[in-house]
Amino acid sequence: MEKTFRVISEDLKKDLMPSEEIVGAFLRDAEQMVTYPGKGDLYYDDFTKACAAFREAFQKGDVAMVRAEFETLDRLKDESHDRFK
Repeated sequence: MEKTFRVISEDLKKDLMPSEEIVGAFLRDAEQMVTYPGKGDLYYDDFTKACAAFREAFQKGDVAMVRAEFETLDRLKDESHDRFK
């Protein structure tokens, strides 16, 4: 998940749409991650909703929307990792 997250971030910094393969791998990993108890449970609902919004933006093909939704995911990741890692 760390690798796909980094690739998505790098693409968006270059104003490029990440590939469907990378986004799909990230979202599959995210679905798995939110099943682990004690690893950030307080954030799982918000993270799952943010993933859905990210997926919807990606499906629309709007790089600005994808970037905005990814920024939400990044914020939630940072908050969760600061608290639980």
